[in-house]
Amino acid sequence: MCPLNGRMGLGVLPMHDKRMSNHAKPRVGERVVAAAFAQLVLDTARSAGVAPASLAQAAGLAPATLQDLPESLPQILFLRLLAAARQRSGDPDFGLHCGLKARPASFSLLGYLMMNCVNLGQAFWEVRHYESLVHQLGTTGIETRAEKLALRWDNAYQDQACARDLSEMILSGVLACGQSLAGQALPLLAVDFVHAAPTDAQGVLRRFAVPVRFEQSANRLWFPSRVASWPSAQADTRMRDLFRQHAQRLLEPPDPPDVLLQLRQALFQVLPQRGAHLRPLAQSLGMAPRTLQRRLAEQGQSFQRILDEVRQELARQYLADPRLSLVEIGYLLGYKTQSAFHHAFRSWTGQTPLRFRTQQRRRVLRNTGPGGETRNLGSGHGHA
Repeated sequence: MCPLNGRMGLGVLPMHDKRMSNHAKPRVGERVVAAAFAQLVLDTARSAGVAPASLAQAAGLAPATLQDLPESLPQILFLRLLAAARQRSGDPDFGLHCGLKARPASFSLLGYLMMNCVNLGQAFWEVRHYESLVHQLGTTGIETRAEKLALRWDNAYQDQACARDLSEMILSGVLACGQSLAGQALPLLAVDFVHAAPTDAQGVLRRFAVPVRFEQSANRLWFPSRVASWPSAQADTRMRDLFRQHAQRLLEPPDPPDVLLQLRQALFQVLPQRGAHLRPLAQSLGMAPRTLQRRLAEQGQSFQRILDEVRQELARQYLADPRLSLVEIGYLLGYKTQSAFHHAFRSWTGQTPLRFRTQQRRRVLRNTGPGGETRNLGSGHGHA
């Protein structure tokens, strides 16, 4: 089954799922669909007389979910919306009609990159390379045979109930987008679909007006090879390069987390409870001890140095709290003996913990007024 189940073909997410009530924001690393592409479903549903509130209800979503889409939304939510829209509209060719509305802007950043390509062949290549910025519903490829060129789309949900809607939406949308780029109709030769022929295929045949073959090895749009050299109507190579650079940056993996910050945060958490031991700390960060040591060394740091810095920072905080004894502070910092704490603190500050605490207390008393109020040492102005 598609991630769509139940009587209406709606989903694995429970009705009014909490994630959906927060403007459908995806989780980190979750497969997503660009809002501009998802908007095709909302617009097509509206044209069929299905209001956004009704669509949200059919998909089991909070009523406000579709009022203000974020930049992207979880792919599972997109599939639920597509199934709900088809059910509410009563249109068996709903996916096909979604594609009819597609324009370059429907493909978000990729669409603007395509608009500025020199020719259609270059635009097709950009789709193949950056499609994942729009969705991860499938992947585009390019095939050539004799004097023919095919845009092939491999549907990630080909063996599931939503296969037809997705394949027809993508192929119909790519054709509409290509015609918009060229500023004229494209000489389509044939269309292939992997799914079986629908009971009534007239809508598909009218849409493409060329031979449409079902139960084929791949979903394809066939063109004469010369189409690749057709110029784009709005080509601007400077803008193309800018959009391509931006797209490439979005595809790059995020910077690895700052290991120094991670280690410091872990130490602040575990020192008072479990002390400081390299192996469990490294494991809590998802790496082997040697890996942690190597990554620290790459930044000119060591585990012991970071440990000492965190201990010194915590020691100063603890010594400011008169409720904590020196013995308790040494324990909270992970020292096995009181003398080890004294020795370490003296090496950091040149003072014993007791002397540091005494001097700190005197400074506090000097800065406190007779009634206990803190004196204003900044601007020099008294309190009103």
